[in-house]
Amino acid sequence: MRAGGGLRHVGDDLADLAFQVGGGLVIVLMGLEMLRGSPTQVQHEPASDRAQDSILVPFAMPLVAGPGSITTVVTLATRAGGWRAQLGVLIAIAVTSGVLLGTLLVSAWIDDRVGERGLRIFLRFLGLILVAVGAEFVLGGTREYLRLS
Repeated sequence: MRAGGGLRHVGDDLADLAFQVGGGLVIVLMGLEMLRGSPTQVQHEPASDRAQDSILVPFAMPLVAGPGSITTVVTLATRAGGWRAQLGVLIAIAVTSGVLLGTLLVSAWIDDRVGERGLRIFLRFLGLILVAVGAEFVLGGTREYLRLS
């Protein structure tokens, strides 16, 4: 429970836990799609939908700030207890953004060196990591829910 405890926060805690478990399931499903070697539906929407939304949504938005990353940030932010933990989440976001920027800047070079087969292997490896992260969110949220019940 949050600082201050009491029954008044139980509803808020359950909503946070529901978001954590549901978001974890989204992350697991995205990871499983990647393990199969296919791009996720978030990454490759039908062309007709993309044409209508091209003005409103930046091109990299589903890859950079899709449901998985949004769920991860919200879940970590709700877990962060004090200002130091929240600062840690902000630092993690900044470091991740820097790594992402570096990866995007050298992506053409990586594609030339690794090739199609290497990219498929890398996609599956990252899918495995996503499944593990999502499972941790689901199990952690379930464990906390059972503790509150």
